[in-house]
Amino acid sequence: MSERITARIVWVLAGLALIATVFGLWSDAGSGMFTGSPVETAGGIAWSMVPAMFVLTGAVIVSRQPRNIIGLLLMIPGLVFLAAGVIDFAFGSLETGAQPTELTVGLWLRLWFDNWSWVLLIFPILHLILVFPTGSLPSPRWRWVVWLEEAMVLFMMFSAAFSEEIGPLNVDESLAWVLPNPIGFLPEEFFTAVFNSVWSAGLVLVAAAALISLVLRFRGASGAERQQMKWLVFAVALFATVYGGTIVAAGESETGSLLDLLFVISIMGIPVSIAIAVLRFHLYDLDRVIRRTLLYTVLTGLLIGIFILSVFLVQTTIGGLVGEDSALGIAVSTLLVAALFNPLRRRLQDLIDRRLYRSKYDAQRIIDQFVATARSEADMNALSADLLDVVDVTIQPTVKGLWIKGSETPVWLTPIPPSN
Repeated sequence: MSERITARIVWVLAGLALIATVFGLWSDAGSGMFTGSPVETAGGIAWSMVPAMFVLTGAVIVSRQPRNIIGLLLMIPGLVFLAAGVIDFAFGSLETGAQPTELTVGLWLRLWFDNWSWVLLIFPILHLILVFPTGSLPSPRWRWVVWLEEAMVLFMMFSAAFSEEIGPLNVDESLAWVLPNPIGFLPEEFFTAVFNSVWSAGLVLVAAAALISLVLRFRGASGAERQQMKWLVFAVALFATVYGGTIVAAGESETGSLLDLLFVISIMGIPVSIAIAVLRFHLYDLDRVIRRTLLYTVLTGLLIGIFILSVFLVQTTIGGLVGEDSALGIAVSTLLVAALFNPLRRRLQDLIDRRLYRSKYDAQRIIDQFVATARSEADMNALSADLLDVVDVTIQPTVKGLWIKGSETPVWLTPIPPSN
């Protein structure tokens, strides 16, 4: 298949995924699912957009790099999730429908797909980690992982097709039902025993192999490939951090809703980070992203704490005069937070740069000092020498020189040989 045809196919699929997402949002809005708080509504909308995000980012990668399997691996989970939603809309959800009296061919195919398609949400991501960022295995010695993945997927397909009974997979226990499978011969005990022992152990082994391959690639990588892997590690670390926060805040409505929204955003960040890494789009901006993330995370926490504390202090000190429910405390606290935003932001940025980005912080200080000196320097030779010293310290080039506008050849003020 030519690259042009491949690109057209993936963009058709991406367009269908986008249409399905928009239609799903419209249906959810019509059914009243977005009537909660603004944070809950934003979280629901974001959840509905996650599959399309995976499909769209995968389509971008496939259209730019058709031979890189990573784009296809990103598309598969999103397409499977959207396909399940389309089937439920067209034929009715298995979670709410009554138990059918007979097993038709169409219902059998639907139940069979429902019982094994969930593995297509797991193995493409694990295989993506295994082949990231080049799209190929680290070496031929890792082929056994691919064979194990294929065997595990085939086992689930086989078990779902030939189990003695067949029914919907993810439904409430009160709505669960099964029907005799006319072609089934595998008892439930066989499937449960194999799944809980051999298959689960195989899944752990595949996940461990994928992570080990990622670590080994990172240790042996350099330059652009190392920077590509930093994007994936950052996205996964951010996801894990937010996921941990959602577990801690479970049961708290307001905090939980906000963390749920951040959790969805962190999931969306994974395909976006992978696309940036594979396509090398703003590849070296990761340090800036991390700095901004740290800055505004800490800044937001401090401002929220200051706001709550100031409201409490105002209500405590003058609450008896203006009333406990007065809006004065909120107004004073809002003004205080607004006044402290920029000073706190500058102080935190300076602290983060000094602690985590010391070399860049020192380089910026040297540049600032040179700018201050250049404003009052009248000697061109001294200014040129200072400029080359700044370049030598901050950039550390192997060759340095200065070209003055109007001259036909560069004016070398220091020897050309590399300086260490």
